[in-house]
Amino acid sequence: MEERLHFYTFPCSLMKGFSESEEKANHCLELIICFVGFRAWIDSKCNDVRRFNSIICKRLRLSNFFNGITYDEFIRMPIAQEMIAIFNNHSKEANFSMSIDTFFHFKNSDKIRQTDRELLLAFLSVKSILGGRTYWLTNKTILLSRMSGNTKTKADAISSSLMKYTSRYHLGILLNGLFLKYGVSIYSDRGIRGFYISLKKTDNDEPDLEWLADVVEEKRKAKDNSLHKALKKIKSQRNGTS
Repeated sequence: MEERLHFYTFPCSLMKGFSESEEKANHCLELIICFVGFRAWIDSKCNDVRRFNSIICKRLRLSNFFNGITYDEFIRMPIAQEMIAIFNNHSKEANFSMSIDTFFHFKNSDKIRQTDRELLLAFLSVKSILGGRTYWLTNKTILLSRMSGNTKTKADAISSSLMKYTSRYHLGILLNGLFLKYGVSIYSDRGIRGFYISLKKTDNDEPDLEWLADVVEEKRKAKDNSLHKALKKIKSQRNGTS
């Protein structure tokens, strides 16, 4: 029996405009449904289009969306055409991974605030930036570009609706929300350009901020020691003692 999936994985560009309005957010979610359904069909390598519906509904919990729809009907849908154009070029993009439970919470609830959508984008971006790493150094331009649905990390890749987070005050609110709602550990100080992120948890399933701080400080001490040794060697060479 084929195992059901617990996460939807899709190109970050499918979330462009997600934070701007409820209408655009719904459109993004519809694109994701089309993408993960089409991807499941492609990955199945099944040549019998009559099985299209059963294959994509079984693993993806999408019976309410695809039940009774044939493959030919699906690919003629305008939103499916939009998705297929993205699908054909998605290999160069960074991916988001969203739990199916979270997806349907945002899809079915009529009480989603803009700040909720922005925090979700930030969390998906953190996971995307981390990849399989336990922690990583990033910065606001990378984070906001990814939240905007862009893999490129340039200032002009940040959507206008997220520009407020380029200010230190609003960025602080966003990062604090990530810690409180999604358990993202964030560590920085004056000596760090950017900030470190981690999803590591304690034995009590709390964000392990203390671990992250210790790792970063140990890394900085090691770097300082290496720099000190290098400077000492250069000084010795200049004095002709080496």
